[in-house]
Amino acid sequence: GAFRCLKASALVIASTLMISPVAFGGPLIDIIRAMPEGGWVRANTNKFSDVWPSSKDGPTPPYSPWKIIDSHSGFAWDSKRGDLILYGGGHASTAGNDVYRWRGSTQRWERSSLPSKVVGIGVGPLYNPIDGPDNAPASAHTYKNNVYLEVADRLLTFGGAAFNTGGNFLKQRADGSLTPTGPYLWDPAKADGSKVGGTNGSGFDPSVLGGQMWQNRDTWFNGLGPQPTIYVSGAAAYAKENGKDVVYLSAGQGGGSQKHLFRYTINNLATPTTDVWERIGINFYSAFSDQGVVAYDPVRKIYVRTGNGTRPFGYWDLNQPGESLDAPFTPAVLSGTYDFANSRNCGMEFDPVRSLFFIWCGGA
Repeated sequence: GAFRCLKASALVIASTLMISPVAFGGPLIDIIRAMPEGGWVRANTNKFSDVWPSSKDGPTPPYSPWKIIDSHSGFAWDSKRGDLILYGGGHASTAGNDVYRWRGSTQRWERSSLPSKVVGIGVGPLYNPIDGPDNAPASAHTYKNNVYLEVADRLLTFGGAAFNTGGNFLKQRADGSLTPTGPYLWDPAKADGSKVGGTNGSGFDPSVLGGQMWQNRDTWFNGLGPQPTIYVSGAAAYAKENGKDVVYLSAGQGGGSQKHLFRYTINNLATPTTDVWERIGINFYSAFSDQGVVAYDPVRKIYVRTGNGTRPFGYWDLNQPGESLDAPFTPAVLSGTYDFANSRNCGMEFDPVRSLFFIWCGGA
């Protein structure tokens, strides 16, 4: 296929997620409309660091709020409110599971929850919130595993590399065993920077109230179909199908390094046991063993993922029955230049207006 190295458009500059002008009001859309094609503008009026918790609200072990952005962390675009939602951290960086929003309506960063106090469990050790993993998740490198669900009005996170262990979200069961858990939903309507995300008293300061903002779907334990076992370097794309929230996820399964393609459907927000996992694509040809980004064309039903310098792109055609095989490709560059070896570090989104995949690699 052909690939145009285009200058970024105003829509892409506002976020690597496409912003609908009818999704919300406020000044952001007016700013975008006034921008020249290929232009840049600073959209925030305060700093992320302005809304970090005070030292008395920070958990132990290590807590470094800036690493929630820095350490392989993804975000989601809340298209209902016009907010960028940020949750991440994890592995060897920070134990804090606090959530933040940048609000398009005010152009300001806000803290949406205080971090949970965490306790060590078992070998490693695994660190989970003191009120347990059903009330809030551990912090994690999230890669591109965060998405906003339009029907449920929730942030969904699959995690990735959890704090200290570098692996999946884990839950200690009644028999003492540790098994995978999640994914988690976070409710933007309950956002409150003065409350911890879990239950009352679960913050570093035990007098702080809890907002009960999280829900653990616990799909692995409930046995809801063939689902991933490794979310490190995973990449998710959202689609609304038949009035339901559907997520297409490139992630690992078993002991191999390949990133197969899964479909996760939420049928009923109040009943996690009705969720459905399906494996719909096999990663056979493309080099999808490392981090990358994805985008999904819901009309042609094409899921595109970035790879490495040898096989910089690949796609699954979801019109095929059963488990389809990935198809690697190296586009022809029609204008400008493109560093194919850097595809793993780029951002990508599908533009439904132009019916094109936009990719941005940090340049002009």
